[in-house]
Formats: sequence, structure tokens, C-alpha cells
Amino acid sequence: MRLRFVVPDLGGPSTGGTVYNRELVRALAAHGVSLDVLDVSRAERALAAGETGTYWLDTLFLAELPRLRQLATGAQRLGLLAHYLPALVRYGASVSRAELAPEEALAVDCADALVAPSEFMRETLERLGARRGSVAVVEPGRLARGVAPLPEPSATLRALVVAHLVPGKGVDRLLATLAAHLERADPLSLAIAGSMTQDAAYAEGCRVFATAPSLRERVTLLGELTPHGVNERLASCDLLLSASSMESFGMALAEARTLGVPIVARAGGNVENLVSTASGGELVADAASVAAACLALCRKPAELAARRERAQANVLPPRPWSHAAKDFLARAR
Repeated sequence: MRLRFVVPDLGGPSTGGTVYNRELVRALAAHGVSLDVLDVSRAERALAAGETGTYWLDTLFLAELPRLRQLATGAQRLGLLAHYLPALVRYGASVSRAELAPEEALAVDCADALVAPSEFMRETLERLGARRGSVAVVEPGRLARGVAPLPEPSATLRALVVAHLVPGKGVDRLLATLAAHLERADPLSLAIAGSMTQDAAYAEGCRVFATAPSLRERVTLLGELTPHGVNERLASCDLLLSASSMESFGMALAEARTLGVPIVARAGGNVENLVSTASGGELVADAASVAAACLALCRKPAELAARRERAQANVLPPRPWSHAAKDFLARAR
């Protein structure tokens, strides 16, 4: 059946979902697959006109699902690209069925098929009521092609955060803790790559923390970078920090693992499946603990060097997006 992706603008902000959609569509098209990329209005017209195919709806359009469900006939399938569920952000990985919004429960119950980016999301969707066997796992590809050369030696720990400045990513708490506990002699430089326009009030709060006297010479807000730009930054840093409360996959974490960059991350969702001691990683309980672990490594350069060695010795293998496209065709059609 023809694939019809009902997704936000593929040229829009590089959220994990949009990067997933864009790269998957590109890889499928390169594979010779017949597909369309539709907005919701165009999808409604196509369904009403009886245009057959599988309509893959992005999670951001959950509220549109009841209308699309009413329009669909037996020859038209409705699938869900389950990048995440809003309730996971609100309540965490242990969210219960009762905590789902009505449109989330409807999506879990009524989608003909679901695609999840990780086993964590598959298990979560099934626990919340999705039919067993209806959820296919198609992990995202990675742009990193293998372990990165070690960056030039530096006496300063070069840390990176890859996160849009929105609630749930924990950047405000991370910066607040650094501002309170960073000592003048601590050799730290922190760059934050992520959009500052998706939640202006939250971003402004982060900017205020970043310009505190103890941080203004050490923290750089880079704004949103392209995925390739993010990987260039990752390859030149010493440590990736993630204070996010929950990740349904964790694309930046996977890129760092492929490049051989050690990670300090707040546990939640699929994070535990990507960050391990064997790979030079450290899992902590909250955003403040991410900051504390970063400061500890500033003060123990030998430990940081040992973690980089473990990260490079235990990298994830490269995964081209063409592999994700093949998995999608094999598992989700």
C-alpha cells in the first residue's frame, strides 16, 4: 500500500520526531518507495476521496486522530508514528493508563499499527493497551559513521548539552546547580545546542542562569544546530550531558555512543539502554546530579580520560538511515 506520512513540516525545527520523519522519508524515497508527505488538511481530503494507503500520523497530531478515524474506510489504514506520548513527559516512564489524555488512549486503542523508536516505547505502548503485535520497533538511524578522533587536548573540560530549551529537558535546573556550586578554579566550558524559540519564557529563564556571574564566561547558548552541526560539536567535546526527564529513544545519546563520547545522563525512559558504565557513561537521578557529576569530572581529569577510553572501546556500530528504512518496510507495512 502507498505510504502517506501525515507529519509536521519536514523543514521545521529539528526535534527528534522531525529528524526521524525527515530522514526516514528520505531513505524510503531513495529506496524507491512510493510515498506522500501530507499535512492534516490534505490527509482529510485524501481519506474522504477514498485514496488508499497507510496513513502514518505523527504523535503531535494525536488530537486529529478521531476525525481521521471517522473518515477512514476499510481500504485505508491509520498508523501512528509513536515518537513519544505527552503523558510520558507529564508523568514519567511509569505513566498509567488512567493518566493518558483521551486522544492518547484512543490512539493506543484504535491505530491499525504503531511504530516505536525503541523497545522501551514498544513495551510502554503495550502496557498502556496497544494490541500485542501491533507495535513495530524501528530504531532511528544515526548520522555518525563511527568513532570520532579524540579532540585536541585541553586543560578545560568541554561539555555539551543537546536539548531544545523547553520544560522537561532540565536545562534550567542543570544551570542553576552549576551556578551555585562551580568554583573559580573548575576548568569547565559548557555549550548548549538547542532551539530558544519553542518556549520563550523557559528559554529566557535558562539565559538568565547562563549569564550569572559564575557562568557567563563558561556557558555558550548556541541555539539550534543542524543534525550534522550537532555531531560536529559532539565530536569535539569531552562529555555529553543530558538532564532530560524522559527520552523515548535519545537520538543525541545514540550519536554520542557511536562517536565514542562519554555521557552523563539523567535516567528515564530509554536512556538506561544507551548509557552504561562499560561505555564510559554515568546514570544519575536528576538534573542537579548531572551538574554534580560534571563538576566531579572537572576535578578528576584522569577519571574523565578513563571514561573516554571506555566510550571509544564500546561504541555503538554505525546505523545508516537506509537500515531504518529497510526495517520500516519489513516490520511496519
